[in-house]
Formats: sequence, structure tokens, C-alpha cells
Amino acid sequence: MKDQHPTLTPSAHPPALQTYGVSRYFGGQAAVKSVSLTVSSGSISGLIGPNGAGKSTFFDLLAGGQPPSAGEIFIHGHRVSGQPAHQRLPRGVGRTYQIARPFAQLSVLDNLLLGAQNQTGERFWANWLIAGRVRAEEQAHQAQARELLEFLTLDKLADQPAAVLSGGQRKLLDLGRILMARPRVILLDEPAAGVHPQLVTVIRDRILELNKSGITFLVIEHNMQLIASLCSHLFVMREGELLCEGPPSLVLKDPRVLDAYLGSAPL
Repeated sequence: MKDQHPTLTPSAHPPALQTYGVSRYFGGQAAVKSVSLTVSSGSISGLIGPNGAGKSTFFDLLAGGQPPSAGEIFIHGHRVSGQPAHQRLPRGVGRTYQIARPFAQLSVLDNLLLGAQNQTGERFWANWLIAGRVRAEEQAHQAQARELLEFLTLDKLADQPAAVLSGGQRKLLDLGRILMARPRVILLDEPAAGVHPQLVTVIRDRILELNKSGITFLVIEHNMQLIASLCSHLFVMREGELLCEGPPSLVLKDPRVLDAYLGSAPL
């Protein structure tokens, strides 16, 4: 099969994400149409387009929330097209959602702890046979979670129920829960939607800091100021197709992009 995909060549540093002809059909309707793109490792890339362009469906395909009707998906050079979401996370890909829905009655800290993967204590007999190991692992996860809460400016709310969080704080908690799984790639779905401008700045700064540590980001966002300040590369979707791609300075002035957003002034 590889000889049919000349862009998918072996490399010591393969792209973080790569798709080849990915489509998703619902009945006879195509939500995503033959999208081929490459997200470089260590980058922050943006995925933009008008409402209904297919962006969130494409995210679902990347994260394994639903299978593609056609095409192939690669994570760090490994073909994962048929793998479900619980097998993508061990590959290092996590995602957030446009609407963050924490477990409202659990504490902020406990919500974060739910993101830890492969916990020994989840095995029934482990709590009796290797109780010391379970306790040590739980202490390590607690330390990791509290460190993340401080990083995300949520540490003073650690013991409060998640129900008290604002929309922006819930977005930060959603990001923290994914970080507990130690991903190498994070798919962010509208991190600034409905968020107070001060918290948007916090979210942007944390994304930039995480990226410096080596985490790759692909971000869906309608806030073009945020996109321009974060991303080195943009992909634009319209009606399920990849319309164009390139650096923000060029993409946001592209007549096709302006037309897709039904505007004549620069975005």
C-alpha cells in the first residue's frame, strides 16, 4: 500500500499527524471529502473554516471517535485508520471539546485525576496484592495533578466542585485532564469559545508554553486574533473539503478564504 502514497515516506521524525484522502459520509452526504494534510511534529497548526465546514467531524476522525468512510490516518508514522479512540490515546493523541463538560459534583482535583491512564489500582486484586505500589502510583498522580492545576491557574480551586468553574476555567480543566495522559499531540476544539478575554490570554500562554515542551497542537478556532498569535500554519476547510493551507499571513488574506467566510474585509 505504501507505494500508493508517495507523501508517506519513512522518516526519523515523521509528521505528528498525516491524512490521505480521508472522507466521512452520513448516508449519501459527505461531511468530510478526501482531506489530505500533514501536521508537523512540534508545531501549532490551526484548522479554520465557517460553521458546517466539517472541522469537528474531521477532529473526530483524527481522535478515533468515528471511523473514516475512506482514506488513511497516520499518527507519528503509524497507520491508525481503523483504531477507536481508546487506542489513539496511547499513541499520544488527546482531544478537548468545544463544550467542556466536567463531572460537576466531583472536585476539580478529582476531575483531573480521571485523566491518568493505566492506573494499577483499577485492577481489582491490585489493591490487596500490591497495595504499596498502588499507593505510590496514586501519590505520583496526585502530585502531577496539583502541579498541573498550578500551571493552569486552578490550584486555589482544587478542592471545589467543578460546578463552580466558569466557562474558561472549564476549558483549562479539560486541557489539564488531557495533559494527565501525557499526550504528544493535542487536538483543541475552540479553546476560546465563550471565554472571558483575560482567560483567553491564559489559555494562549499555556498552549505556547506546552508547545515549547514538545507538544504538537492542532486547533479549531473562530477567534482569528488568537489563531494568528498561536499558529505557524493554517488549514482551511469549506463544505467538507480542504480549501487551502499555508502561513496565517497569507491564508487570512486569501480571496477564497474571505469568500468562504462571506466577508470582503481581512479576517
